Amino acid sequence: MTTKARMVIFSLLSDVQEWFSDNKTNDNRINFAKFIIIECDGDTNKEIDVDELYDKFEETKFFKV
Repeated sequence: MTTKARMVIFSLLSDVQEWFSDNKTNDNRINFAKFIIIECDGDTNKEIDVDELYDKFEETKFFKV
């Protein structure tokens, strides 16, 4: 299933605003939002497969375990 990148980015950043207790989770949400922007070359209207992109993100140095 694909979704517009901007919708995922807004959702991730909204989650961070609501949940301040877990820094690692918030860091991953922020880093994933940045990763999406980079992967879409700044075109946040692009359709993306969130699960596929997240799997790719987990393989980067920016994902915190």
